[in-house]
Order: sequence, then structure tokens, then C-alpha cells
Amino acid sequence: MAQSHWVEVTLLPSNHMSTALAEILAAMPRKRFTPEEYLLLERAAETKSEYVEGEIIAMSGASRNHNEIVLGVGSELRRQLRGKNCSAFVSDMRVMAGGSYFYPDAGVVCEVSQILVAENDTLLNPALVAEVLSPTTARYDRQVKLARYQSLPTMQHILLIAQDRVRVEHYRRHQEQWILETHASLSAAIELTDIGCSLPWLKSMKAPASPDSRY
Repeated sequence: MAQSHWVEVTLLPSNHMSTALAEILAAMPRKRFTPEEYLLLERAAETKSEYVEGEIIAMSGASRNHNEIVLGVGSELRRQLRGKNCSAFVSDMRVMAGGSYFYPDAGVVCEVSQILVAENDTLLNPALVAEVLSPTTARYDRQVKLARYQSLPTMQHILLIAQDRVRVEHYRRHQEQWILETHASLSAAIELTDIGCSLPWLKSMKAPASPDSRY
């Protein structure tokens, strides 16, 4: 059983948190951690947290729809990559990007995996990552994670997948630039040419439409 540790974490504001409380918490002094301290705490913890610029960010539980999308994408990638030089992984694999540490919902690594020395539990060279968006994480995924994922020289594809409607934002590397392709049709297939996959629109990626969605 992992040893318990007390640690201050930064929680992403939820829809149930009042603006006043969020402002009070934001104004409070926060302990900052080194990457080494984060990794030490994370390896002993029973729940997952991410790390950005000295702050430890607790990860909340996922919805059933979120999990179905992750499993569908991960399974399809694994099926198509079988026997090739690339392999798929899902959300328990930690990735270091731009000095931060994240747990993407799914991903692909090609050739030989480069792993952070020590506990052999942090991937350095993903070729693809996928994040399933939610109202509480969409802004974080787009404004914090995306740029750091794009900084990785091995990264070729980044997928931001909506779970409330038919929509996938596909960022793909072209030489030194990133090109955004938005898929919003059930007939569309997401071409992942650099890793030899064509991701069809999976049944699990179609969620009930939500006209009030803003993420």
C-alpha cells in the first residue's frame, strides 16, 4: 500500500465553485514544487496529478462517455498498429512535455520508446496524443497542454476530441508548422499518415448533442 503524503495541489475550478471562492483560492500563496519533488510524490500517490510550472494539478474522475471514447480510440489505434513499429497507450502513461508532466487520454509512440531514467514510467517521445475534452478541462487542454505537446520534436499528431458532439480538432505537424484540421462529420476519417493509421469515426466518439456546450 502506498504511503500517504500531504501535498498542496491546484484544483481546476469546477462548475460548482463560485467565482468569489475561485478568486480567493487564486490569491492564496501556493507552494511550488520542483520536478523531482513532484515525481517523488506522484509515484507514492494513489491518485494521479499533473505538473505545470511548479504546480501540482489534481486530476478529477472521468465520465462514462469520456471513458468509452478513450477506450474506443485506444483500441482502434492498437488494432491498426499491430505488427508495426508503433504502439498505442492509454491514460496511465505519463508524458514529459515542455518541462511539464501530463497523462494524455491516449497516445502512440514509434520506434524505440524513450523513457525518463529512474522509475521507467515517463515517456519522452510520443508521436501522437489524444485528449477528450470536458467543460472543466477544455481550456486547460487547449491553452496549457497543446503548446507543450507541440514542443516535442517527435510529436506528429494531436487530437482534441469533443464528447458532447461530433467534433475532433486534429493538429498535425508539417515541417516546422502545425496545421489544424477540424472534423465534424460522421463520414470523415482522420488520416494519421506519419504513423500509418486512418482513424474512422468510431461509434464511441459520437456523443449526445448538447446545444449549450461552450467548450
